[in-house]
Amino acid sequence: MARIDHFQAIRDRLYGAPRGFGDFAGYQLIVVGDFAQLPPVIPPAESAALEQLYGPNKHFAFQNRYWKNLKRIELLQVHRQANDADFAAWLNCLRAGRPVDLSVINERVGKAQEGATHLVATNSAADRINAQAMEQIPGGRYRIEGEAKDVFHERSMRVPSVLQLKPGARVIICANDLPAGYVNGSTGTLIRCERDARGKPQAIVQIDGGKEVTVRQHKWENAYYSPGSDGTLERQVRGSYRQLPLLPGWAITIHRSQGMSIDKLHVDTRGSFAPGQAYVALSRATRLSGVTLAAPIQEKHIMYDERVRAFMEEGALTHVPA
Repeated sequence: MARIDHFQAIRDRLYGAPRGFGDFAGYQLIVVGDFAQLPPVIPPAESAALEQLYGPNKHFAFQNRYWKNLKRIELLQVHRQANDADFAAWLNCLRAGRPVDLSVINERVGKAQEGATHLVATNSAADRINAQAMEQIPGGRYRIEGEAKDVFHERSMRVPSVLQLKPGARVIICANDLPAGYVNGSTGTLIRCERDARGKPQAIVQIDGGKEVTVRQHKWENAYYSPGSDGTLERQVRGSYRQLPLLPGWAITIHRSQGMSIDKLHVDTRGSFAPGQAYVALSRATRLSGVTLAAPIQEKHIMYDERVRAFMEEGALTHVPA
């Protein structure tokens, strides 16, 4: 999901501290990813500036002029579905935009398995499922209010201005704090909420498969961008927002799930709006038997970006790890 300007920023930063010559100033740059998954997210406030800098319809890192000199290697060994080769092959066809037999996956329509994570296309669908699950937990709720300053619209808030959680709730963390032991996308169970020494809210969360961590307030900024005189994007801050970076975690959007491996998942692709969403959702599973569907997947739910197709068909050096 790295954008064209993010890749440019990496190149420019390296060029400012050169070790030698060439596009990346003598540094060895290794870029790992899959453009056949979700495309870069371009907020409306930034799209016009990107178009002025790079031209119309240029969003992907591979559309940057410095990308062309990278040596391309395709990794072929599948690890996530290593124990389900048939499912892995089916997913690879879906990833490449080739026709697939949808009956293979649509046979999995049914009730979610116990403990399954719900993957949905939109925030509204995730909110509905999480609200229903929260109601099933007995006891009162914590009420944590966020702090907005200057211009920060509610629709831009990563977590709600009034966050309501119960002890025992499934949660997903929406910020990075490596020293504290969590990253954006970490999931776990809320143990309790409390106040720190300054009176600010914090939460104690049992991370899945890990230790207890203390999640503190996070600050988001409302920034806008405009082309600078030197050809770069200039960033100006209009406002800020502080809140505990937590959301209920029984259901998450497909976008949030990218990069995760999930043993049990319940997928609902209704409302899909971006290329790669169906593939990303289904490929989070480690095996076909761990997948259930809320509704059949239809052809209209499977979208593929023609810019990515053209890039993938340019050819690559294939490499099969030993």
